[in-house]
Amino acid sequence: MRRLIPFLLLCCPALAQAYVWPWPLNGHVINDYAQEVIVWADDKGGYRIQPGTESPDTDDVDHIKEPASGRWCKISFRTVTVEADGTLDDCSCWVSRYGVACGE
Repeated sequence: MRRLIPFLLLCCPALAQAYVWPWPLNGHVINDYAQEVIVWADDKGGYRIQPGTESPDTDDVDHIKEPASGRWCKISFRTVTVEADGTLDDCSCWVSRYGVACGE
């Protein structure tokens, strides 16, 4: 199984995105911003993460709206921190809206 996951990510991104990855391979958000942030999970829809909290390990967050710019970030399988100034510390790629893959 350990070798299968990188294979799926590299050769079959659509299949990999459709699969809800277990932690720590899912998208994760830490909110260090003073206000709630808007996120999107393909299996759950849109919801908000309150200030000073983070998404549950059981959630696979796919997109987050950066408070400082209003842009949507595709998280992929990483942890993204919303900084105190409303910017994101690590974005896989910027997308036109939630629910779309990088490059769309």
